[in-house]
Amino acid sequence: MDCAAALLRPAFHAIDWTASNVQLLYGGDFEFGEPKRTTVTVEHAHGWQYGTNFFFVDIMPRDDVGTEVYAEVYTYLSWNKVTGLNLNLGPIKDISLALGLNISNLPEQDPFKAYMFGLSFDLANSLFDYLQFDVTVYKADDVSSRYGFQFTPVWSMPLHNRLRQL
Repeated sequence: MDCAAALLRPAFHAIDWTASNVQLLYGGDFEFGEPKRTTVTVEHAHGWQYGTNFFFVDIMPRDDVGTEVYAEVYTYLSWNKVTGLNLNLGPIKDISLALGLNISNLPEQDPFKAYMFGLSFDLANSLFDYLQFDVTVYKADDVSSRYGFQFTPVWSMPLHNRLRQL
């Protein structure tokens, strides 16, 4: 028992913080498929010794094609955490190497899969808990074999911060 606890202890200390949620969404006016649909989203993020990890899974029961599952998984390797140095480049307080995978079970004959690679910029600001901007390239692993760029803003602003400004 003591040996097992000793083996598991480093794994628990490696995680700095964690956040998870489950969402039930309903919306309409979709460009493809049914005009209205329900989505269950499971989302998780955590910080660890060398960066952060994030994933979400969308599950959408559909009458036209059955249950659609779409997921994105990302890992970020932080310059500050890996090197132990604090990067300060104006508003940029850290740069991370970003790696990601986007996958779906549809279309059934050639399910969508895309690989992401790029940089994530953590930006200093006083309004948000965190603010980052990802710049990635992607390669679709389907019959199209498309390449492209993706620009993704990511932020968290607690409601109490917004209410104080009003």
